[in-house]
Amino acid sequence: GESVRVVDGGTKVGGGSHTTVLYDRMRASFGFGAFGIPGVRLATDLEGVTDATSFGFYVETAVGYELRLGPLFPYADLRASFETANVVVRVDHPPCGERSYPMSGRKYLTVGPSLGVFIPMGDFFFADVSGHAGVLGERAWGGFGGLGVWFPVM
Repeated sequence: GESVRVVDGGTKVGGGSHTTVLYDRMRASFGFGAFGIPGVRLATDLEGVTDATSFGFYVETAVGYELRLGPLFPYADLRASFETANVVVRVDHPPCGERSYPMSGRKYLTVGPSLGVFIPMGDFFFADVSGHAGVLGERAWGGFGGLGVWFPVM
C-alpha cells in the first residue's frame, strides 16, 4: 500500500497576539496565532514526493500568580492550548506535473505549567519571556518572547 507518515515534525516557528489582565498579583491571559513547521520529514512509499510543508493555528489561555522582585515580575501560570496542524505534500508526477495534496489535520489540547517574567521597560512598555511544558495531552515544551504596551484599566 501507499502511505505517507510524518517522521520528524520540525520546530514550530510563528507569531500571534497575547493579552494579559493583571489584578492584585493574579493573572489571566488569552492568546492566538499561527505557526509554520519548517523541516518536516516524511516516510513514504509514494513515488515522486518532493517536499512537505506544515502550518497550524493555536488558541491559548492561562491563569496564575505573579510576584514583584525588585524591578521584575516573575510569574507562574497554568496554561491550556488548543492547536491544529496540517501537512501539505508536494508530488511531482510526470504526466500531471507538480501538485500539492493536503493531508488530514491534527488537533490537540495541551495543559501544563508556564513560568516567565515581565520586565518593565519604562512607563509604557514591557518585555515578556516565558517557557511552558505540556503535562496533559501533547507532551511538548516551548517558549514565548514578546514586547508589549501597558494599558491601565483601573
